[in-house]
Amino acid sequence: MNKTIEISSLEILLKYINQIKIIFPIMSYGKDYGFFLYRPLGLGNQIAIYILAASLKKNNRNIKNLLFPNLQLESRKHFFKSIKSWLNRSNINFKNIIKDYKRIKFINEYNLIKSQKNSNEKSYFNIDTGVLYLSTHFPNIDKTFSNYIKDNLKEIQSDFLNDFKKYLSSKKIDLLNQVQKDSIGIHIRRGDFWQSEVKDDNLKYNASPNDLFYKNIIKKLLNSSDKIIYIYSDQEKNQTLDSLDIRKYLNQRIFITSPIMSAPELFLNMTCHSVLFQSNSTISTWAGIVSGSICPCPAKNVPYFANIYFENFISIDKYFDI
Repeated sequence: MNKTIEISSLEILLKYINQIKIIFPIMSYGKDYGFFLYRPLGLGNQIAIYILAASLKKNNRNIKNLLFPNLQLESRKHFFKSIKSWLNRSNINFKNIIKDYKRIKFINEYNLIKSQKNSNEKSYFNIDTGVLYLSTHFPNIDKTFSNYIKDNLKEIQSDFLNDFKKYLSSKKIDLLNQVQKDSIGIHIRRGDFWQSEVKDDNLKYNASPNDLFYKNIIKKLLNSSDKIIYIYSDQEKNQTLDSLDIRKYLNQRIFITSPIMSAPELFLNMTCHSVLFQSNSTISTWAGIVSGSICPCPAKNVPYFANIYFENFISIDKYFDI
């Protein structure tokens, strides 16, 4: 067997930077079959290692980064709930699918390494072949990782977005281009609810699903500017309309994106806005990092310490000048 080194930190990875030829992303969740990917969750983790891979290219331009397969299938729960929803949330794109077969040899080799090392979430570098098997678990809330991204961000922003657009069909790219650039995005992730430190009691982000928080943000935005507002949420459209009481603004000042968008489509849409209100989600975090848009945050504990390392991440207080 070829000689492999476990990559347990960014410091160790950088020691081998000049020897890396190929970066092969490995899922910590779901299953990668080479020509299709069963991906129940973890888009933020996928994005993290792609951004890291793009950063590493600054130091070694010979590195090739293998994209995930064009066929990315959503979880079974969405399939049994609605086949139509499952198809829309999945990213079924057949272009260049033949190229995905070459991934199988890397998967087989990684599985051999994994079985001998007895780990599902570790990253390895094969010294003989120059292949870096980079797990989506690798970044995992690491200040060193975030600082490295910050130092290399300007060099990777456009390249990363162009690479990531390869996930989408031309039809979805056309829809993406229709998003107004000078607009405001709001990400509402149901399931994570922080206690905020904001000063305005009407903007408290409580430890339970508090629609008052979002209603007051939208009210302030409607009163303070004439910009279009896009809302991203994993709940049904009618539920968002009813809970936030915004039907009268629908398709005029406020647009609600479909909860059955594919994950790459969701991420790329989020990068289009001049302002992106954050939630406890690595999807919106990375969208803000890559796009450089102003990102008001509801609490101090932002994923990947984005509010510490990136100046565009600010408190909601600061955005509204409270």
